Amino acid sequence: MAEGKVLTGAGLRGQVAGKTALSTVGKSGAGLTYRGYDV
Repeated sequence: MAEGKVLTGAGLRGQVAGKTALSTVGKSGAGLTYRGYDV
């Protein structure tokens, strides 16, 4: 019987989803600004 892959740590941490000049996310993963305003 074939063995399947074990997937752990599902998520997108560390992946770039896109680049925009409208919003930024803090380096620690906390904090969000939209057009220069904290959200």
